[in-house]
Amino acid sequence: MLLLATISLNAQNIGINATGAVPAASAGLDVDFTNKGFLAPRVALTALNAAGPIAAPATSLLVYNTATAGVSPNNVTPGYYYWGGAAWVRFSTGGDDWKITGNANTVAGTNFLGTTNAQALNFRTSNLTRFTVANAYQVFAENNGTAALPFYSRSADPNTGMYFIGADILGFSTTGVERMRITNIGQVGVNTPAPAAGDLVSATSAAGKEWAINGYNALAMGSGVYAQTTNASNTYSAIEGSQSGAAAGGGGVYGIGNVLGTIGKANSITLQAFGVQGDNDGIWAALGGWQSGPWTARKVYGLGTVSTIIDGLNEGEKVTMSAPESPDILFMDFGTGQLNNGIIHVTIDPIFTKNIHVDAEHPIKIFVQLEGECNGVYVANKSASGFDVIELNGGTSNVSFSYSITANRANEVFTYSDGTTKVSDNINSRYHPVDLSFFKEQSSREGHKGRSLIKSRSLQMNNDGK
Repeated sequence: MLLLATISLNAQNIGINATGAVPAASAGLDVDFTNKGFLAPRVALTALNAAGPIAAPATSLLVYNTATAGVSPNNVTPGYYYWGGAAWVRFSTGGDDWKITGNANTVAGTNFLGTTNAQALNFRTSNLTRFTVANAYQVFAENNGTAALPFYSRSADPNTGMYFIGADILGFSTTGVERMRITNIGQVGVNTPAPAAGDLVSATSAAGKEWAINGYNALAMGSGVYAQTTNASNTYSAIEGSQSGAAAGGGGVYGIGNVLGTIGKANSITLQAFGVQGDNDGIWAALGGWQSGPWTARKVYGLGTVSTIIDGLNEGEKVTMSAPESPDILFMDFGTGQLNNGIIHVTIDPIFTKNIHVDAEHPIKIFVQLEGECNGVYVANKSASGFDVIELNGGTSNVSFSYSITANRANEVFTYSDGTTKVSDNINSRYHPVDLSFFKEQSSREGHKGRSLIKSRSLQMNNDGK
């Protein structure tokens, strides 16, 4: 069958159709068929930025590319292209665009949302930029946000999240209220908008809560809360507690443990140092440490007296007893004996003997209390291991007696985990001079609590949560 098409030629346009209809006046070329299409020239392009195989293509020249060629981002695939003046531009197809209803033909690693040049990607609502993805792997919020409307949150809880309080100050909120901030000098404030000067972490307990800081550890080893200061000239604390409640029984630091409630440790073997120091109104005491010049190990050291509490005469009454004290470091022992025909040798407990020092300068002191009639007695042949009690005037009585022994404590050698040793000079510590500067320095920190690594403050006035 021979198919004929009618070509209508007018002065300004051309019409191609099967009916002989006049071409539309606004069209330079009017192709009109109900059962045929337009077949564009088919070429094999090599790259978007290469004109060939067409020489000097005119801007807007339309072709259908049949080849898959080139290297990204200038590669070409089969489809319609037009020459944009400097490169081929591909006509988008249904699978090339991002749809507002979502895309179903994406391939991870191949398809993406973004740019292929070094320009930032902006996200807008109401034609205002809300987020920017920069070319340096950063995501910027274009607004600081507030505690009630933090810039980073979630739809189910929009008043909880992270926001910027000011220049270089990061805030965190819950229920629209600031709970924590990190300042521009690295301080962290929990439930306080103004961490005290010098504090790394400041925490204030919320109303009705018992703790400003609560640490928990469930492992076989490790601590619930650990703090450390490392500067060699630092005279302040890794953890410092301050309690200002009016109720009796409150404390700056309180510990609970199945074995030890509170542990204090000082690591220095070259400085005067103690594991624990307490101070109230100028009356200080230290526990577990070394006193310098000469080095002497002390377990209790400070002002005031060493005391204990015992039952009084009345029901529920308690009274205080104080320990005797001496200018020397002494051990004491007590015992009883009985003369046998006016004489007896007393052997001192060998454990006591092992831990005392006896020489001409530091003699052992023995005091005898008779418990019956005789000519009187004297002590002879004294040594660290024993002594003789002899009746005067050659007496031969068998009287009983009690005695007390006092002697200087022997020096003690302490061996550390690294094998080094340190000797506590217990023998030459009579009226041991006190370095008051050490304790004045510790007490002076009272006005500088802000220099601690971790500090907590509780607003509680008693211990029932009110």
